[in-house]
Amino acid sequence: MAFQPGGSLVAIATNTAVLLWDRAAGESRSLLEHTNLVTKVAWHPDGRRLITAARNGELRFWDVGGPTNRSSAWRGHSAEVTDLHFSHRGDLLATGSTDGSTRFWEVETGRALLLIRQGMPAGFSGDDKRVAFRHPLGIGMWQTESSPIYRAVAFPGPLAKSSMALDVDPAGRFALVCGWRQIYCVALETPGRARILLPDQPLYSALFSSDGSSLHNSEAISYSASVGAPKLKPFSAACWTAATTSGCAWPSTIGPQEPT
Repeated sequence: MAFQPGGSLVAIATNTAVLLWDRAAGESRSLLEHTNLVTKVAWHPDGRRLITAARNGELRFWDVGGPTNRSSAWRGHSAEVTDLHFSHRGDLLATGSTDGSTRFWEVETGRALLLIRQGMPAGFSGDDKRVAFRHPLGIGMWQTESSPIYRAVAFPGPLAKSSMALDVDPAGRFALVCGWRQIYCVALETPGRARILLPDQPLYSALFSSDGSSLHNSEAISYSASVGAPKLKPFSAACWTAATTSGCAWPSTIGPQEPT
């Protein structure tokens, strides 16, 4: 059940539909039919639209401000949706599901922007700059930054399957992907191409420096299963200078150098 912001309607989930009840008139206004058992409902801050969620993971975004009730389906979750939270500006929606994910949606288009599996959303802060979340180990806050551009980047198959770490340079041009034995540099404008920066070396992590001028990596830490206590093999690190050459959009590597 959810009360309409600044209005007299109450949205009440009833099995596979949502009843809009007018408290002032004491009568039903309309019935919003869903495709599955409705588990959650929330009003948009404008009081004209609302979102409904179903046990099968489907969301429906309704506009009930006109002569007819129009809706669009938003799909992404694969199990029951348990949390619905609009930002106070009304431009973002955070949803949580028993599939273990939190998803952020662009309200005007219904486009999925981000998927997180580190907790369930509990609501936006008053300034919309943070989102509270709950986790089996406690509670926390995510910091949110509004951006006019969100897009999914599909890395080449071998990259996506074997990546151990990911970092993006401060300018947002390149993604550094650490595989088990290689570092790849991917231009985000053309993610289908990947340049191998460091071939055939066991790796554990890789990242850009804070100013984007260098790349840093460390070798993998390994354990020996010999008799007695496992022995830790000390890891080593390297620093690679990143440079952009004329006519080439890829950082080139010079080094390695000893880390400072």
